[in-house]
Amino acid sequence: MKTGRMLDILSGHQGPVTSLSFSPESALLASGSWDKSVRLWDVYEGRGQTDVLPHAHDVLAVAFRPDGKQVAVSTLDGQVFLWNPNDAQMQGTIEGRRDMAGGKVIGDLRSATAKASKSFKTLAYSADGAVLLAGGNGKYVCMYDVDGRALLKKFPLSKSKALDGTIERLDSNRVTDAGPMDLLPASDSEDDDEGFRRGDRGRGGAGSGGPGGSLPGAGAWNGAGSSRSSGLDVKKRPVIRCKHVTFAPTGQGWAASTTEGVMVFTRDTGAAFDPTDLGEDVTPSAARRALRHGDARLALLMSLRLKGADDDEALVAETLERVAPDAVASALRDFPTSLLAPLLESLAERVTKGPHAHLMLRWTRELCVAHGRAIHSAAHGGGGGAGALVGAAAGCDQRLLPALRRLSKAFANLHNDLEQTAEASVFLLDYVCAAPAASAKA
Repeated sequence: MKTGRMLDILSGHQGPVTSLSFSPESALLASGSWDKSVRLWDVYEGRGQTDVLPHAHDVLAVAFRPDGKQVAVSTLDGQVFLWNPNDAQMQGTIEGRRDMAGGKVIGDLRSATAKASKSFKTLAYSADGAVLLAGGNGKYVCMYDVDGRALLKKFPLSKSKALDGTIERLDSNRVTDAGPMDLLPASDSEDDDEGFRRGDRGRGGAGSGGPGGSLPGAGAWNGAGSSRSSGLDVKKRPVIRCKHVTFAPTGQGWAASTTEGVMVFTRDTGAAFDPTDLGEDVTPSAARRALRHGDARLALLMSLRLKGADDDEALVAETLERVAPDAVASALRDFPTSLLAPLLESLAERVTKGPHAHLMLRWTRELCVAHGRAIHSAAHGGGGGAGALVGAAAGCDQRLLPALRRLSKAFANLHNDLEQTAEASVFLLDYVCAAPAASAKA
C-alpha cells in the first residue's frame, strides 16, 4: 500500500472468485470460487496455497470468525459449512435453504418453497463468534447460533408489495391462463390508441407505416437485428435481496445492504418508567433540597437526570459525597436500570478525581448487591453474543459494560497508586516510629 506495487498474484482457482476474507489472527487468506472450493493462502510468509476445502456446489461467501479459529462457507445449495482452518477439518453444517424459504416472485406457479436459488451470499460473525448472520436471495436475514447450529431468529427485510419476494401468497384473481396480469403486455386497444397518437404526431398519419406511425403487431427495429414494441416490453419488478451484512463492533446491532437501501437493526434496551422523567420540578435546587431532607434516592435520581447540564458534574459529585454511608443501600433500592450506566460512570469519575475512595467503594459494593443480576446479564449477554440481539439482558443500557470496565480500571489504578505510595513510605514510617519521644519541656 505504501508504494502501490503489486506483490503477488495468487493462482489456482478454476472459476471466478466470489468472496475473500482475511483471518484476523493469522496469516491466512480464504478465497471462495465457483469451482466448488475454498482455498487458504499464506499471504505474509509467501508460502502460497496451504489447503483446499472442497465442496459439492459453487461457493458464494466466506467469512472468518474473529478469533481466526473457524471459517464459514456458504454454497449454492443453501448450506453453510463450518471449517477449522488450522487442520482443514469440517466442524459442522447449517442447513439454511429452508430457513430462507418465503416470499413469492410474480410469475411463480408454485407456493413459496425452498428453491435452488435460495442461498446465502453474505456471512458475518458477531464480535464474540457466537452468532452468525447470513443473507442472500431472499427476504430474510437469518441469525444462527454457531455452537448449536440452530436458527435463532429470522429478520424480514421488507413488507413492501412493490418488491418481488416479499409476500407469501399471490392473488389468484390476478392470474390468468396467459400468466399473471402484472406481467402481461398492454392490451391491443391500448396499443392501437398509442399507435394512433404517435401517428397523429408523425409525418405518416395514423395508418401509415412511415416514421411517425407503426402497424399493429409490428415491432420497432432497434438496429441490432431484433424488433421491439413498447407494448411487448417485459415488465420487470425489483426483487428484495440482501447484498451484505455486518455486525457493529459493540455487538449491539448489525446492518444489511438491501434492495431498499441500508437497514440498521439494534437491540431494544427498553424503557424503565420513572416519575422524575415527567416532573418539571427536576432542578439542581430541588436535588439539593432533597439531599438536605435526607431523601438520598430522590436526590441521586434528580442529579443523574440533570447530568450533562453542568459540564463539571458538580451536582452528581456533591450527591455521591454528601450521602451518609448508612444511607447508600436505601438510595440504591429499586433504582432504575436505565440509570445504572450513568451512575457507574460518575463513580468512576469520582474514584479518579475525588478524595473519598472508601465511600466510593461503599457505593460500588451496594450497587453490586442491589443490581447484581442486571450487571451479570449485561456482562454475559450484552457483549455481542446471542443474547445481545434476541432478548437477553433486556432493559440494560449498552453502555453498562464499558462503564463497568472503566470503574474497575479506576479502582485498579487507585490500588496501584496506594501500593507505590506505601512502598515508598516504608522507610519513612520506620524512621518516625524509631524516633525518640519528645520531652515534656519540648
